[in-house]
Amino acid sequence: MHVLSVTDGISAPFRLDIQSNGTIYVTDVVQNNIVKYDKAFNLIGSFTAGTNPGAIAINSNDEVFVGDAKTGIIYKMDAGENPVVFSTRINEAM
Repeated sequence: MHVLSVTDGISAPFRLDIQSNGTIYVTDVVQNNIVKYDKAFNLIGSFTAGTNPGAIAINSNDEVFVGDAKTGIIYKMDAGENPVVFSTRINEAM
């Protein structure tokens, strides 16, 4: 078992999901970002999406979606890990 710590790039893990290739995405509610690890738990990097990433989901096409707990906005991450507004409220897909 590997325990992630501040030295691993995260201070307050909240939610996680895993892509089909084993890449792990973890929301950090203190640093307000998403931290990315390879399947061996090596830190790959981090990125932001909104102001408070309270949820994360990866679909069958390995597309990453992040829900902002503060604003209610759902972001779809583009290929460069930039957030693109996907929905501002339930049933308001953009």
